[in-house]
Amino acid sequence: MPPGIFTAWRLCLLMQKQRCCRKAFYLRNGMKEASFGVNLFGVAMEVLTNRPGLSFGEYQAPYQNAFGKDCVKKITEIKS
Repeated sequence: MPPGIFTAWRLCLLMQKQRCCRKAFYLRNGMKEASFGVNLFGVAMEVLTNRPGLSFGEYQAPYQNAFGKDCVKKITEIKS
C-alpha cells in the first residue's frame, strides 16, 4: 500500500473523531439536532439548533435574504 493512502486514512479517522467531539460539545451545551439535514452546495450537513422546532424554511431564510433566490436553490432539505 502506498504511504499516502495510509496517511489519508489516518487523517480521515482523526477528522471524524474531531467532528464527533465537536458535535458532542455542542449537544452538551444545549444545542439540539434539527429534524432535518441540509445539502448545502453539494455538501451534506447535520443541523444543530438552539431552539426546538426550527423549520427548513426558517433555516433557508437568512440565505435568501443575504444572497437571493438563486443561492437558495442550491440548499436542499435532507429528511431525517
